[in-house]
Amino acid sequence: MHATIVDESSGVKQAALNWTINNGTWFAAPMAHLEENIWYGTIPQLQYGTNVTYFVTAKDHNNIVATEGPEYECEYTVIPEFSSLIILPLFAIATLLACMIAKGRLAIRARRIESKKK
Repeated sequence: MHATIVDESSGVKQAALNWTINNGTWFAAPMAHLEENIWYGTIPQLQYGTNVTYFVTAKDHNNIVATEGPEYECEYTVIPEFSSLIILPLFAIATLLACMIAKGRLAIRARRIESKKK
């Protein structure tokens, strides 16, 4: 996740992404400073159905830590992704059906043309 973090007095020294899984133990990971006020952090891949709550903390060059607190916590639930093992066969089936329909339409047109010639 990306966060815009601004400290106009001394600048941001470091930032951390804090999260909990299913309201259990809290974890924290340092965020990477990408450019200017943009910081980036990652929550590890989690199992389907997992509830995640997270927030960002930052420390400035005066060692003052800022946390927006619980009112700024964000939440999400992990949903399943379609793997390529599922998408590829579905795409192949859809392509095959489209070709069969197109071939059927061409055959119908060819029969109509033949019947008009007679």
